[in-house]
Amino acid sequence: MSFASEIREEICKADINEVCCARAELVGMVCFGASAKSNEIKIRTENVTVAERFCKLINFLYKIDLKISSTESGIYFVQMLGDDVIRIIRDMRLGGVPVHIDKEIIRNECCKSAILRGMFLGGGSMIDPLKGYHLEFVTSRFSVEKDLKPVFEFFDLYPKTIIRNGTNVYYIKESQQIENILAAIGAHNKMMDFLNVTIERDIRNKANRRANFEYANVIKVSETALKQQLAIKKIVLEHGWQSMAPELADVAKIRINDSTISLAGIAEKVGVSKSCVNHRMRKILELADMDR
Repeated sequence: MSFASEIREEICKADINEVCCARAELVGMVCFGASAKSNEIKIRTENVTVAERFCKLINFLYKIDLKISSTESGIYFVQMLGDDVIRIIRDMRLGGVPVHIDKEIIRNECCKSAILRGMFLGGGSMIDPLKGYHLEFVTSRFSVEKDLKPVFEFFDLYPKTIIRNGTNVYYIKESQQIENILAAIGAHNKMMDFLNVTIERDIRNKANRRANFEYANVIKVSETALKQQLAIKKIVLEHGWQSMAPELADVAKIRINDSTISLAGIAEKVGVSKSCVNHRMRKILELADMDR
């Protein structure tokens, strides 16, 4: 089972107690996962739990029993026909053209959570966080974008949008916002799974950055030491050790015999500060340049 399917399984277990929240969740499912006409509402899903949730919401709100049909390929359908459709569409306040989500439907905080839950059940998906961070909602109803802005902003969500195959896709790749969504829709178990992945990835990334930094530092130190050795060899070859002042020769002899010792190590051997050794090494490099 995919990570998104596990989210759907979890949030479909949410209790249905309040009429306002049930209506908001149903609106989210219809706007993001159903075709709705004046005489028909039809939802199509690959998850039987989502189909069952749709039926439960309809029964809770309107006392109508619906049947689920399926295909051999594992697609589930729930269809409503007749006069009840008009009554339900009016109750959800989705009768306008183009479709808009009424402010009253999402007035309360609980209803904002509920409509997000319905949106995910109807047209949401999320890739396994082990592969990356990406959660999205897909709808063919472009007109609801402005209506959903206060819902997204209430939970500190700022999705980007793209058009894909004639649909509007709201997508989020930022881990904190994905956590906010999972918390808002009631997928607390999957949110904890997601948090564990983000924590492990963060630790791993920090360790990699540190290792890369340390490796780069080792390379830099090695290159600097080699440059210093070459300068010393050039001076000694052309003019001999006596050409260097005693204080320069002291650090030069240590460096020529050890390419791995740090400036601090040389300073300890000579009995001076690290900055003093650094200054003397610069002098040696200058002398080598002058002898070119």
